[in-house]
Amino acid sequence: LGSATSLQDEATLANTSALVMTYATLNLNNNSGLQVNVGNRINDAAPVTLRGSTITYNGRAAVYASEKMGALTVDQGANTISANVNNGSGNFNSAILTFASLTRSNNATLNFTGSNLGQLSNSGGIIFTTPPATVGGGYLGPWAIANTTDYAAYNASQGVGPAGQGGFAAYEADFGPGKVTQLTTVADRTLTLGPGTTTTGMLKIANAYTHNIEFTAATDV
Repeated sequence: LGSATSLQDEATLANTSALVMTYATLNLNNNSGLQVNVGNRINDAAPVTLRGSTITYNGRAAVYASEKMGALTVDQGANTISANVNNGSGNFNSAILTFASLTRSNNATLNFTGSNLGQLSNSGGIIFTTPPATVGGGYLGPWAIANTTDYAAYNASQGVGPAGQGGFAAYEADFGPGKVTQLTTVADRTLTLGPGTTTTGMLKIANAYTHNIEFTAATDV
């Protein structure tokens, strides 16, 4: 697939053997046009390869909506997968997008987004039948983020969610081998690291303030 493709109403690619998307967008819309809730727009077994591409799944309002696809490979560039609910009426909604597995290659990145991503109700969910490998107690790695602002974490019952959210791996306030450190502040500040080598597994700098990080000595790293 190239450019933009939208499937809505009764449209499907149910017989496709594979999806290879190169700088393209695929929209699966159950809440536009005639608002037809189709739960099999894509062949459940079709592997999906993303190269700088985006998949957006929109569930129909007041419906437990779901879609399955085959193995997902993020193969190039910056990619996005989004699962969104539409709260048109009532208080029961979901949009669950399931892939068979997750593989990353060629330094690709992936941004998972969605409505209340990773929560247990009224939410968008992104799940892998074979849970992906994680680091640091549940993080997918520095190449995977959630809702643009956090590292992406994973657990088998909730799928993908932002780090620090209930049920997912938490940030730590200090440094150390293998840790995922989040620096927060309520005002502009300068943080002077201790002498010698400072190590952490992943680093997030949060809040809309200026963070200056200084070393004690010029030879410190």
